[in-house]
Amino acid sequence: MTSNLKIHIAPLRLLARQLQLCSCLGFLCLRIPLLGDPSPLSPNASSQLLPSASFEAMPNEIPVPISNSALPGNIRAVDSLASESTIRIQISVFNSAGDLVKDLFQGSIQYIPLSFTASAALLQAGTGSVRVLLGPASLNGSGTLEWDGTNTLGQDLPEGQYYFKAQFTDIFGVNTAMIAPVALADSQGQRTLRIYSSSNELVASQDLRAIAPQAKDFRLSSAAFSPRSDSSLRPQIGQSVTFIFEQEDGSPTTWIWNGRNSLGTLVSSGSYSARLSISEPGGLTKTIAHGVSVLDPGSISEDPLPLLGPNPAPASALAVSVVYKPQMGDWAYARAYDAGGSLVARGADPAGIGSLSLRTAGLAGGIYEVEFELRNGGGVAYRKILKMAVTR
Repeated sequence: MTSNLKIHIAPLRLLARQLQLCSCLGFLCLRIPLLGDPSPLSPNASSQLLPSASFEAMPNEIPVPISNSALPGNIRAVDSLASESTIRIQISVFNSAGDLVKDLFQGSIQYIPLSFTASAALLQAGTGSVRVLLGPASLNGSGTLEWDGTNTLGQDLPEGQYYFKAQFTDIFGVNTAMIAPVALADSQGQRTLRIYSSSNELVASQDLRAIAPQAKDFRLSSAAFSPRSDSSLRPQIGQSVTFIFEQEDGSPTTWIWNGRNSLGTLVSSGSYSARLSISEPGGLTKTIAHGVSVLDPGSISEDPLPLLGPNPAPASALAVSVVYKPQMGDWAYARAYDAGGSLVARGADPAGIGSLSLRTAGLAGGIYEVEFELRNGGGVAYRKILKMAVTR
């Protein structure tokens, strides 16, 4: 004879606390008493018949304890749950790309809240913190509900859009997620230099309040450098790049980058973007950016000191030469660009003898930019920008 499944739910209060099952005269009875039930079943009373299961006798029914083996495959007898919460919670901060920035809290909560918000929509760096709001539900666990604009390592993060995410997991493994957005902005008047990789990943940052508090612009000592592998040794020429800041009062100041990220690890060779951010009134930010190339570390033993001549190139000159100190195993390559960025001449020294030529015949008078490179195999070991004048 086929048994019917009968579900009896105690009067609704606030939250499920126990799951109880019984089998009575061919009926399976499921009872889910809730918080505040005036007569919850005592675990001690049920343990006389079956320590690992709870049961309830319906009117005119004979209670018979059941075991997991007697139930269908998708139903299990569940122990009476302890008084503490059974909903796990994890609260973290993510950036707009969905990357984890910082874990804040992990523990348990009484119930999934009806709302999940941030105490403020905007956080100015260095001015305090933003707190997540969960309503009156009680929490147990470790961590904090406040975020101060830093990552897991305590480093200041760039301004932008972020969000809190709370993930709830119930006793059945069902996940529920809630998010609350928050914007991070530099404090007014703050100057910050940040260096990003070609994939727009932040690799290094420098607070300029102590170095260049009035910085309004900057330039680089070179467009490329080859960092030293051993950070304990002082960088030599070509092994670091110097940032030269122009301040409001006209006084210059400098900062040197040795090609390492915020953790002190040497960055990969490639193109990077250095950005000076100036926080202005009204939440606006002014950004000034310049590019810099990081070459393979230690790829050159000394600066090849490329020189261009004759410079200026007279009208009678058909070409100019670039001479340099040759490096073992390296060869040179150069390209000339006009003011609009168009390639107008190129030359190479595949034998690495220390000289190459750039044809100038037919070029209009003006200033040109020559990009000189030393190459080792398929990689660039050295790069420098030279200025060339042509007279007509």
